[in-house]
Amino acid sequence: MGGNHTITGKSILANDPHLMSFIPGSMYQLEILVGGDKFVIGVTPVGSPIIVIGRNRYAAWSTTLSYVDNCDFYKEKIDKDKYFHNGTWKNFQEQR
Repeated sequence: MGGNHTITGKSILANDPHLMSFIPGSMYQLEILVGGDKFVIGVTPVGSPIIVIGRNRYAAWSTTLSYVDNCDFYKEKIDKDKYFHNGTWKNFQEQR
């Protein structure tokens, strides 16, 4: 919301990162102090090197729907003991 809509004249940032109920438990608060008025504070997922939702003296930021595309779907052509790949039918190979 722009500052022209607030009593103080300052902007407001509201976010909804669409996280499932168990996800906030894997986020932790991080504060980086450089010195003087140079700082960054916010939250980050465990193992992430950046603050994904946070603020400093000059700006605030957030993220919405921050899911990673970690799945691909394929429609395979299969005929009994063969599969179609790169224009040819190939035999399945059993591995133990």
